[in-house]
Amino acid sequence: MTVGGRYISDPSTNTFMSNVTVTASGTLEGGYGDLFDFKKNLIINSTNNLGFNLRLSTVEFSAWATTPTQSRRRLRDEFLLLVGQLRLWPAQPWFGGR
Repeated sequence: MTVGGRYISDPSTNTFMSNVTVTASGTLEGGYGDLFDFKKNLIINSTNNLGFNLRLSTVEFSAWATTPTQSRRRLRDEFLLLVGQLRLWPAQPWFGGR
């Protein structure tokens, strides 16, 4: 699936069975009550830092997870891989750290 515009979730469960690619102008947007469950890869090329917002959503990478704890570990590992490849400006405290 390719997201080239705005993908806005209205409190629901969004399960993606195939790779998801967000183009430079694309956004994923969610809030409280939204679950984004990625079974494959999430590739983010978005440069829309004002619209792209999953901060209040629950995001899982559950392809190989059989428990919520495994899913959280996979999310942490994917996030650390992403941070290693990107420069996040302005610097934000993630996962409770400063």
